Amino acid sequence: MYENRLYEALKEEMLQEITQTDKREGSFVNDIISTSAMKGEEVWAELSRAVGVFFKKDCTGEYCDRFAEEYGITRKNGKKAKGTVTFTGEAGVDIPVGTLCATSAGLMFVTTEVGSIGASGTVSVPVEAEDIGDKYNILAGYINTLPVAIRDITGVTNGAAFIGGAEAETDEELIDRLLLRLRTPATSGNAYHYLQWALEIEGVGNAKVFPLDNGPGTVGVMLITSAGRSPGEDVINAAAAHIEGERPIGATVSVYAPQEVVINIEAAIQISASTTLEAVKKEYQSLLSNYIKNSVFVLSNVDYYKCLSMFYDIPGVVAVKSFLLNGAQKNIPISEKQIQVLGSITIGGVVAG
Repeated sequence: MYENRLYEALKEEMLQEITQTDKREGSFVNDIISTSAMKGEEVWAELSRAVGVFFKKDCTGEYCDRFAEEYGITRKNGKKAKGTVTFTGEAGVDIPVGTLCATSAGLMFVTTEVGSIGASGTVSVPVEAEDIGDKYNILAGYINTLPVAIRDITGVTNGAAFIGGAEAETDEELIDRLLLRLRTPATSGNAYHYLQWALEIEGVGNAKVFPLDNGPGTVGVMLITSAGRSPGEDVINAAAAHIEGERPIGATVSVYAPQEVVINIEAAIQISASTTLEAVKKEYQSLLSNYIKNSVFVLSNVDYYKCLSMFYDIPGVVAVKSFLLNGAQKNIPISEKQIQVLGSITIGGVVAG
């Protein structure tokens, strides 16, 4: 808004107002004006930043929280992923609270209860992620390391996937939730009302509401996480309890998670000597992950040619020799109660001759 209020422009404006004395570079007047113009630029810069906090879409940090608090909305602080791991070792060995276990990538988890190896040589103990975030939502078998060795413990693993982790709400997500309340007429338990109630729950990134889901007087609320995945039972139960306390009398509400349609990629590509297969795979996984996540609740299919063409957005990819989406050369349909999630990516390739 005040981009032209910079040092040179301010100095020139002030010098033009002076006509009866020496104002050349190096003169006393020029030096005084230079200092004033420098400080003036700082003032205008601060004012320009201040203007941003006047508008909800442009604000950041604590100002987002202040805007939201005016309407009874508070920022979601994120959640830690939780699950159960199984320790293997000598019978009678204790597993204290706070014992660390980890994935091969270094994601750390901490035991939250005491355990003791039984006669079977194993014990299952609840754990939670070291920190909040959806990166801790891991697949079964990913936990395989003890960062601090425990005598007579020979192994650790997780038999089931962890899906409870959630990121803290960003400024943009918080303001979008506030604007949703302001822009959509949520009254008397209409669809917008159920959507707002669902989004108030920690761990819910988005929701889809189905009026008359199972006939007259029924409502279905389908939840996903901020990572575009199906939430855990704890999130579903929390949302159901919250909606139950808010809904109009007479409505029968079902809160549930969508069915996940796993998207697997198999490709053979030709690359130039300027890149590596690992570099291409990393970039492709990032592009595909964003496409899949951003298409949840938006697109009714995963486009075969869209997924294939992403390779040509990666520097060093010369040609795609073969490409399969879930084992076939066709789009993957997604029904209204399903969501698409990224599965495995298998890429083979050769350097172009």
